[in-house]
Amino acid sequence: MDIVDFKMPNSLYALPEKDPVAEAQTVDEDTAKFMVEKVVPMFSNLLHQTTGKGTKVDCFTCHQKE
Repeated sequence: MDIVDFKMPNSLYALPEKDPVAEAQTVDEDTAKFMVEKVVPMFSNLLHQTTGKGTKVDCFTCHQKE
């Protein structure tokens, strides 16, 4: 990461820890729906993780908590 000057995305806004999806829907309903239905499951699949028990991919895999 240091060798190739890799930087994490920093333009993602923080989400509230309690019900982040509801908050995201108030900001942009279509994007929130896309993230929940497409991005999170695909990201989870790509990382061979589950959205159930154990390590999981969720909103806070990328977004900070408020």
